[in-house]
Amino acid sequence: MRRATTGVCASVILVLLFSAAGCTRNGGETSPPSLSAAAMVITEAEAQRVFDRYNEANAVADAALDATAIQEVQTGLLLAESTAAYEIHRRAGTKDVIVRHVRPTYLIPTVVDQPAFPRYFAVLSKRSGNETDRSSIVLYFTQAQAGGHWKATAGTWVVTEAARTSSSGPPGSAAPTPTGNNIRVAPKVLPELRHNVAGSGASRTVKFDAGSDTDILLGGGGRDWRSVEEVSSFAALFEVPGDASPATVLTSDAYGPQILSATGVRP
Repeated sequence: MRRATTGVCASVILVLLFSAAGCTRNGGETSPPSLSAAAMVITEAEAQRVFDRYNEANAVADAALDATAIQEVQTGLLLAESTAAYEIHRRAGTKDVIVRHVRPTYLIPTVVDQPAFPRYFAVLSKRSGNETDRSSIVLYFTQAQAGGHWKATAGTWVVTEAARTSSSGPPGSAAPTPTGNNIRVAPKVLPELRHNVAGSGASRTVKFDAGSDTDILLGGGGRDWRSVEEVSSFAALFEVPGDASPATVLTSDAYGPQILSATGVRP
């Protein structure tokens, strides 16, 4: 029999388009006068309110595994990931990890860059209790129409601080990090790549580890299957410089994707 870990993949590409200007940081850098005068898709004060509302509502929904409540602050692939995770936790009788986001940095594009809807902005933040980690969480928020609610639509992580050789030494080699300032946020959802996992060997079956997410979604017990279709999601983050130089892949969570669903055919 064959053990399988691959299947359908629903992915989102998160693109950061950078040009020479200043980004909006909470208690940090400010935009140059020329950019400050430009209309932004959302003000920093409004973005902070959106982020604070998300931070609180997301924690409450995660604690209760509430797939209805999370719809108030999430949409798109991120919502699909959350509801799938809730279902897995419910079936397994486990709890979700509650994450509180702190130290936000708001990456807000101008209306010139996003004249039409949907519009986006992004937030870099740290996990509460893990503020010294070199990586940051990236959340993309979207507004479908004028006056509509801003909801988080995609999320991943990115290294934002260079490594240090020691606690007191100088910075080590820099890891890929967002290097620009003025950001045009452009998440792109890719088409699903469908792949059916079929059994092989003498038994012509496929099996997943008992207690794994896929096994739980298939009903548990580590049973044998003739074939299985697994749908997972992952995000990849690209930095696209404004000078047409090559893009940089900053991160991808393809090695630890969230499983959205699994269906199978029994022998």
